Amino acid sequence: MVRRIGLWLLCSVLLLSALSGVARALGSGQSAEWRVIFTTPSGEPCHRLCLFGVMPARHTPEEAVEILQAHPLTRSWTHSAPFRFESRRSGHTLAVSFSVFADGILDTITLSVERDAKSAPMTSPLQLGDLLSAFGAPDYLHLGAQIDPLLIYVPKRLMLNVKLGEARRLTPESPIKRLTLFRFGICPSSAPLYTFSEWRGLTHQARQLASPLVQRYVRRVFGAQVTLIPC
Repeated sequence: MVRRIGLWLLCSVLLLSALSGVARALGSGQSAEWRVIFTTPSGEPCHRLCLFGVMPARHTPEEAVEILQAHPLTRSWTHSAPFRFESRRSGHTLAVSFSVFADGILDTITLSVERDAKSAPMTSPLQLGDLLSAFGAPDYLHLGAQIDPLLIYVPKRLMLNVKLGEARRLTPESPIKRLTLFRFGICPSSAPLYTFSEWRGLTHQARQLASPLVQRYVRRVFGAQVTLIPC
């Protein structure tokens, strides 16, 4: 009897271990799926943050087009404008657009989710929890009473536009509307000071608005759905 009980316990432990291993494998596959946007066309992670292999401050528009046409995720997208690729889905369009600095090198590159109608529900392949798990807390954010928050990671050269729901609260499930990589370090003498807010975590918009203010110099960008970036 004791031996049978021991064998039963051993089998139970082995079965639970096996199931846990399967769950971890499935979980890691699901959580890693969105990270493909930060890889090169060959599937390798970029040595610094990229979008489908394209990096601001490194690639020209011609090189960016060539890379996007080679990447498995974007090669079938429509090259709808000189600085834009898009893929129409049910209810929304995924788009990659970029802007160019005066030296002919990319200034920004943006992945955006564009709804076909304002009344359509916001869906996105990226959620806020994914990015917070990967990159941690942002350095600061910009938001207002009537606008959705913009989270800024200066060392990563990364900005995230997050869509708030009716509750006006940031949650792990909050969809990402736009993800932008930007060129940093170019700050004209005319750059204005802009007021941002400290990060208060996943909380209601009202609490975020009450957080301490942070002033940073910014510069204007024309195109790629981006208007101001820190410099």
